[in-house]
Amino acid sequence: MTEPIGEPLDDATIDELADDNVMIDARTAKRLRSEAQRLRHRLREAEANRQAAEDARAGDLAKLANYEHRAVEQAVEGVLADPSDLWLHTTEEQQQAWVDQQFGEVIPDAARDAARALIESRPHLAKRTTPPPTDRPVESLRPGTSPEQTKPATPSWAAALRGH
Repeated sequence: MTEPIGEPLDDATIDELADDNVMIDARTAKRLRSEAQRLRHRLREAEANRQAAEDARAGDLAKLANYEHRAVEQAVEGVLADPSDLWLHTTEEQQQAWVDQQFGEVIPDAARDAARALIESRPHLAKRTTPPPTDRPVESLRPGTSPEQTKPATPSWAAALRGH
């Protein structure tokens, strides 16, 4: 960037020079071009700063939404089998009720109440209260059953010759 020649021109001087009847010399023309270049540079810097601020704000909003999302899912973990189902089966308006708008904090009780209401209409989304059968200890199995299926031995020529 070239440095402006002399002092920057004030608005009154620029208005006076902009008059059609005034002839300007080369030095004044250089000063005007330099001033315009300096202002264009400041404008580009201001636009870049504004864009950086918007990007940072968007990133902060995404982090906040992610935090709220995780906090709501933690609150309903004990109620729903898959906490992400709460987001799929509720409206935006209902979701906003789970967050305190003044302080930006998640209200766990409101999220749990919404999960319970969801279970009333879709009971298959509820978390199981009894463990699945595979979690039972081996001692509780009926006689004659085994926890692992035994593989039949693969026949070999040696076993056939021995008569097994």
